[in-house]
Amino acid sequence: MHSEQDTFINNHIMPIQITVDKELQEKLSKEINFYGGPYYKFIDLEGAKACLKNSNIQFSTPDTLNDPLECCVDLLKMRNSEEFKKEFYKNEVKTTRDPFRKKKLLKNRSNFLKRYDVNEEFNRILLSRIRQIGICSFARHYTEDTDYLLWSHYAENHKGICIEYDFEFDPVYFARNKFKPILVNYKTKLDSYEFDISDDGIDIIPWSVQKIKKIWSYEDEVRLIHYNLETNCDGKYRPVINKEFITKIIFGCQCEKSNMNEIVRILQDKEYDLSKIKFEKMQLNSEQKLVPKEISLLPYESFHVVR
Repeated sequence: MHSEQDTFINNHIMPIQITVDKELQEKLSKEINFYGGPYYKFIDLEGAKACLKNSNIQFSTPDTLNDPLECCVDLLKMRNSEEFKKEFYKNEVKTTRDPFRKKKLLKNRSNFLKRYDVNEEFNRILLSRIRQIGICSFARHYTEDTDYLLWSHYAENHKGICIEYDFEFDPVYFARNKFKPILVNYKTKLDSYEFDISDDGIDIIPWSVQKIKKIWSYEDEVRLIHYNLETNCDGKYRPVINKEFITKIIFGCQCEKSNMNEIVRILQDKEYDLSKIKFEKMQLNSEQKLVPKEISLLPYESFHVVR
């Protein structure tokens, strides 16, 4: 049986949108920086095999990423919660068709206003909204000095690969799938915002693309953001992509030849056009820096470096 609190949440809070005042909206809009490419995905071998076999990319919800400050609900506060409750009470009395409920509401106004912790419910709703946001993370490069850490952290300690994507092959792909490519905004301290609740709505992108500079700026991350996410049972969303989006495969400096062969076999088996994909392998040069070296595949079982 549903409680009055359930009714309160379902009838009013769940359908509503999050809004901010005009000044804050303008501030947030200025923080959004769209990105055109290229896109680089550092990934472990098993993840790479899966996405290449299935021709897809993977979106995750912010609460499953590796930063506890991702879309942290503590950074969003509801403004005028008491006023909101009063307005809702008036609306509930006015619109309810159940005479017994209306009588109960009129008789117990003070209890009604005391019982509901709107801030707590607001946070619960924000968490549900977070789980409707999908994030697919990419780097903007793979040869910078700071990318050494990306190879270590995301590409299986340099044993994995990095995939280059050119989404411009299909210019309307993002629009058709409602993806927004946005640069992460690195800050000394994450911004917190006060929001109102109304029916107007707000694009909460700035909240989902801010990270602490001193910790994460080495990633130089760009994100594909997707809303109204429909996830699988594992909480992931994996849309199919055009095979032509993949323009380069870069193997980590410690990637074994057998694994390199397997990646190429997958590409062949799944009918990727290898003539349109470049292959490189990272190597440590005499200055102890990682540099890419082009790989020739003739045939794929025997790799040699083009010098």
